[in-house]
Amino acid sequence: MEYYAHTREDQKQTVSKHLHGVADMAAGFSIEMLRDAAYIAGLFHDLGKYALAFQDRLLRGSNEAYEHSACGAIEIGKLAQDPMTRQMTYMLQYCIAGHHTGLPDGGTPADSPDGDNTLHSRLKRQKNYIGRCDYSGYAQQISLRLPDYRDVLAELMSCRDKTELIERYAFFYPVSVFLPDGCGFSEYGGFFAIRKGNGVSREIFMHWNRLWSRKWIALFATLP
Repeated sequence: MEYYAHTREDQKQTVSKHLHGVADMAAGFSIEMLRDAAYIAGLFHDLGKYALAFQDRLLRGSNEAYEHSACGAIEIGKLAQDPMTRQMTYMLQYCIAGHHTGLPDGGTPADSPDGDNTLHSRLKRQKNYIGRCDYSGYAQQISLRLPDYRDVLAELMSCRDKTELIERYAFFYPVSVFLPDGCGFSEYGGFFAIRKGNGVSREIFMHWNRLWSRKWIALFATLP
């Protein structure tokens, strides 16, 4: 089965092509130290589009409720096994889960998967992704892994005190990784614009301006 991420008129873009395109774009915007983390964030961000529920919404106009943006955040969390890796991966989960709505409130581990809309609550919604909402078809096309965090950890460990460490950690990911919603929007718009021979539209660059202002505000308002 072919899975699609976007359609426009007679054009269709597969999920696999979109994920690799966003990953490459995010890595291209990133500083060298975070290039691998940026690539991985892009690769994970739309895994939820492999579900039949999403495909029916996209291709057949179904009104079935389906949240795809948390899926990649859930999946990358499964790969983080030790406390240090989980802490590093947590910020990528923010980026992935917030790639449409902006960085979510972190919340607490006590948050309900159904009664709250924080990052913690959304990461607990694995039970919702069964049947037509099962997105596990990604495994046939996308190979997942965690980023290499060694250089980032070395930089963080060089901080003089806890305050500097927190500030640098908070700055690195949302700013230097370039959150995948901006890259996703640009890659999607660029794909169709290039196919049509029109270049990348002004709308994309307007989106980037909105992205920057929104992410700076969200970054300092939602850190746990």
